[in-house]
Amino acid sequence: QAAASFYTAAETPDVPETLSDYPTDLTGTVTLTADPLGSIRATVTSAGGPVTGATVTVAGGPRSIAARTATTNASGIATISGLPAGAGYTVTAAKGGENAPNQSASVSGGSTTDLTFVFPTGSLKAVVTWATVPVAGATVTLSGGPGGISLSRTSDANGEAVFSDIPAGSGYTLSATKSGQTASVSPTVVGFTPTTVPIAMPTLALGAT
Repeated sequence: QAAASFYTAAETPDVPETLSDYPTDLTGTVTLTADPLGSIRATVTSAGGPVTGATVTVAGGPRSIAARTATTNASGIATISGLPAGAGYTVTAAKGGENAPNQSASVSGGSTTDLTFVFPTGSLKAVVTWATVPVAGATVTLSGGPGGISLSRTSDANGEAVFSDIPAGSGYTLSATKSGQTASVSPTVVGFTPTTVPIAMPTLALGAT
């Protein structure tokens, strides 16, 4: 994204030496001074790893610039350059409905301001039952969500399977499979909060004849 140049204009009028020179000698000098420019480099992480494809947005600053965006690379890094030196910038990072807390930043001419954004994570406990009885040994899978994860656990004697450090957000599919039977739900993971999700395996309904 090309950076615009910013200038400060200072006008110095030339005052006529004598009244007879007026008004044929009205001249002046305008000096344009380019603003010193710097950069903001954002590193976006989640659950200890880099977040690829997150959108980093910078707006405001001493020139009240419109929002500029960049996308994080495989290392979770995005750089936005050509920013007028000064304070008052607001920087955000987001991906797939997942957001890190906004940050304020200042920029110095000829240098880079480094910021780190950490997407919130939570934990999810699946409780697998059949007719209210805990199901041990079920294969429990968690997939999708903001990070497009794919994880698998085996339920314990209490029918429980725990997934930790999961990116907060929606779009997950939580499934339990055992003996050819599968049940699925669509949970939402809340940042910094444990979430318990029941999974009821299908039961056979018998009708009298």
